[in-house]
Amino acid sequence: MTTSWSKLRGLSRGDWAVLLRCLWTIPGVEFSVRWRAPRHWLPAPAATPPPPPSAAPPAQADRVAQLVDAVYRRAPFSPTCLTRSLVLYRILRARGIPCQLRIGLRRSEAKLEGHAWTEAGRPVAEADGFEVMLSF
Repeated sequence: MTTSWSKLRGLSRGDWAVLLRCLWTIPGVEFSVRWRAPRHWLPAPAATPPPPPSAAPPAQADRVAQLVDAVYRRAPFSPTCLTRSLVLYRILRARGIPCQLRIGLRRSEAKLEGHAWTEAGRPVAEADGFEVMLSF
């Protein structure tokens, strides 16, 4: 128990801001994805395709992703790749960190698989083999 409290005390103001934003973003995204049409929760597609991610690893985006995952581990929701990516996309954009939300498909054996991920500064390893169908 003391380990958890010491971790909380060691968080920066920026980390606390991300955690607080998660408190309303996660339930909002979870509700929207379950009960509203995609036009209400998907970002508007850009008129031009987004630029490819840069090669520099953005530590800020990685930290935000860690915090989003930490909140989801303690939340009553089980995230899907889509809901986690939407939450991360919204929080990164709110913090001014450039990112892209990607939704892709791949065929494996006899089935078609879908996956969603957020890229901020570099390609994501978990997206290997998926062809990007939508990008925001």
